[in-house]
Amino acid sequence: MPSAADAIPMNVGVQSTFAWRARDAEGGVCAGTMTASSEGEVAARLRDEGRYIVSIRESASGTADVTPSDRSATRMKRDEAIAFFRQLSVMLEAGVPISEAMEAIVRQAPDNASRTLLSRIQDEVEGGAALSTALARRPRSFSPVVVSLIRAAEATGTLDAMTRRAGEHLTKERRVTQQVRTALTYPGFMAGAGGLIILALLVFVLPRFAAIYESRSATLPGPTQALLATADFLRTQWWWYLPLLAAVALIGLAWSRTDGAKRRIDALLLGLPVVRSVVIGAMVSRWTRTLSVLCGAGVNLVDAVSIVRGATASPAQRELWDDVEQSIRDGRPLAASLEESTLVPPSVASMISAGERSGRLPDVLVTIADCSEEDLETTVKRTTSLIEPALIVALGLVVGVIALAMLLPVFGMGRAISG
Repeated sequence: MPSAADAIPMNVGVQSTFAWRARDAEGGVCAGTMTASSEGEVAARLRDEGRYIVSIRESASGTADVTPSDRSATRMKRDEAIAFFRQLSVMLEAGVPISEAMEAIVRQAPDNASRTLLSRIQDEVEGGAALSTALARRPRSFSPVVVSLIRAAEATGTLDAMTRRAGEHLTKERRVTQQVRTALTYPGFMAGAGGLIILALLVFVLPRFAAIYESRSATLPGPTQALLATADFLRTQWWWYLPLLAAVALIGLAWSRTDGAKRRIDALLLGLPVVRSVVIGAMVSRWTRTLSVLCGAGVNLVDAVSIVRGATASPAQRELWDDVEQSIRDGRPLAASLEESTLVPPSVASMISAGERSGRLPDVLVTIADCSEEDLETTVKRTTSLIEPALIVALGLVVGVIALAMLLPVFGMGRAISG
């Protein structure tokens, strides 16, 4: 990719050298320098290259402001990040200087790993770095959404209010994540428990029946022979099929991280009628909440869309936001591209269109996010209520088939004795 300085001719006028840091489409951090007349011109060029801006600073030396991301530090848990922003907001609103607030938060850190991470942030802030810059250096702990909120707060002098908003955003995002996990955890537990029960029957129970039938010289029907052969295979051949299964699992895990696998998973999830409603509900809830927070903080809509795109690992969603960003750059409203997507319910696109026309887009997005979260909760409960009896019936059928196959020889012996 050509550098930003070569891609666009420089404007005529007083030129300065700016050091910039940004994220590419894959979320990686890159940095460099650019000669331009203003920070706005640098930002425009970087956005044209598809990069999300982390920081832009005028550099007298002409060298990039490259501070490596602190990727070696332990990742801060979401609950700890929520507590961090809430505590910081309360102290800033009370008039406590940020250095003293950070010192108090470091002392209250729940463990050594968090204390070390927060202490490094404190040192950087006390050394003159902006809080947003210190947070941006730790992408594993602080998302681009949060970093953008703090950067907007620093520019407008509303750090106390924006840290509170960052905590609220993370809290509501955690709620959506928990709702989706609830929809997946119970079916997964039922399937796992059912599989263990079936495995126990095959490995421990069936061999006892086999010994009884062998001592009686009973004639075994086909289903019973097949079941006993399966049980014998599981008990005696584990030394080669378990490593094989482990290898398949590792290969599958590596494959699932590729873009092609993610596209197939997207297509599968969005193609299942019941699952699709949960996925779409969670998706809409998250991006409307994120856009509402960013737009309400004064972040440019193009940058807000870029942040939303960078925060998702789904290829289908990334393609959606690529189209939306290009549409906005072409001068079309946000709702125009959303109306053409199958990932956005028509009612959501209509409400966003009304919000743009009335100039109340952030408020409308908040309303949509709240409604989407309520609908998602209802959908999760309904989905769970449908999956639960289906899993119970399936497990009962499998256990019933196993029991019937093992009792068939008993029926045969009974007929032989009566005859």
